[in-house]
Amino acid sequence: MNTRQGLLVSLLAAAAVYAQPAHAGGAAEVMAGDERVTIDVKAIGDLSPDVGFFARNRTGIDYHNKVNPFTLVDLTYSLGEGFDGVGEAQMAPGMGVVPRAGVQYFHSFSEGSVYALTTASIIERPNLELIAKVRYTPLLIGGWRGMAQLEMVTDIGRDGHEFSTQRARLGISADGYDFGAALDVVEAGHDTTPTYTAGGFVAKTF
Repeated sequence: MNTRQGLLVSLLAAAAVYAQPAHAGGAAEVMAGDERVTIDVKAIGDLSPDVGFFARNRTGIDYHNKVNPFTLVDLTYSLGEGFDGVGEAQMAPGMGVVPRAGVQYFHSFSEGSVYALTTASIIERPNLELIAKVRYTPLLIGGWRGMAQLEMVTDIGRDGHEFSTQRARLGISADGYDFGAALDVVEAGHDTTPTYTAGGFVAKTF
């Protein structure tokens, strides 16, 4: 996939968010770092009172025009008390389509939210994926809020650690926009020596 195709995937996902504003919402973030630019687009909505969907595309483009897209689509079923059953499909070049199943939890409060998801792949090479996201937005003055967010993803297979990443955001939130400093950390395989991408970001919630 070339740069133009990667950008097109992200723009089409963003268009899907706008297409049915009464039935869906989402968010889009652009993070410009010292190694690459990453476009992260999310769409979420309800298909019925108990059934929902979530789609996410993260496309990284380095400064040599190497494109690295990753897409997932979830169907969720409410289990009550903030818990949902999840059926998921993940897609990336070289990986094909990987079906997964698991459980997620979400809780929001006046100044933030907590999210957790655990899924297992249901293919020949099973693995466990753990995701946690914490967001804190304390009121500062007027309509301005501080914003601190940490997202953590860890994949564990039969042979141990496969992949993990931590994405930290720190900045200001106002009128549906977030902007500030960003740091993405990645550890891959058994050698968990981290690689870092630092920069700035701007995000919009729809």
